[in-house]
Amino acid sequence: LKTGADIEKTMLAAMEIQGQVYQGKTFGEVEKTLYFDLPQLCEDEPLYAIVLDLRYRYYLDIGDYEKAAQMLDRLACSAEYLTDEQAQQLAAQFVYMHSLYRNQAEADKSGKLCQQFLVSDSVEAKRILAAYSAAFGQWEKAVLLIEQANALLRLVKCKGEARFEEKLLAQITENE
Repeated sequence: LKTGADIEKTMLAAMEIQGQVYQGKTFGEVEKTLYFDLPQLCEDEPLYAIVLDLRYRYYLDIGDYEKAAQMLDRLACSAEYLTDEQAQQLAAQFVYMHSLYRNQAEADKSGKLCQQFLVSDSVEAKRILAAYSAAFGQWEKAVLLIEQANALLRLVKCKGEARFEEKLLAQITENE
């Protein structure tokens, strides 16, 4: 941290974003410069994927789905450097985005790559499945999944992440 290298500057920005989210800000409420005034990193650097994921969440939070999708696409281009867990989470986010755009064929294709993640008992997994169900005519299932996700929200320790997920869950019901 003393030398001010690119990786160190990026790590500090990512830690600041995560710290503010932990304190209660949603990703879109964190100062934009923390996401974008960063040095360029190589794709094989683990922080590269972390920064793109944070930017994805930022864009989701502010409702810019086109740019959120671009962040996912950039992550997918460097998928060879992702851990298995990161790859599953990426595929799950593709399910979510394809659901928002009502592209069932692509959502199903992505869903096959993240089945383990989608059966997890997490708010994020329930939200993604709820968005899929709502988008493709299974409203009763979507309502149940939203209820399950809302029940899990109380277990989320990161206040800003809980607010972020709550907002995305509310958008599913607003769009129906």
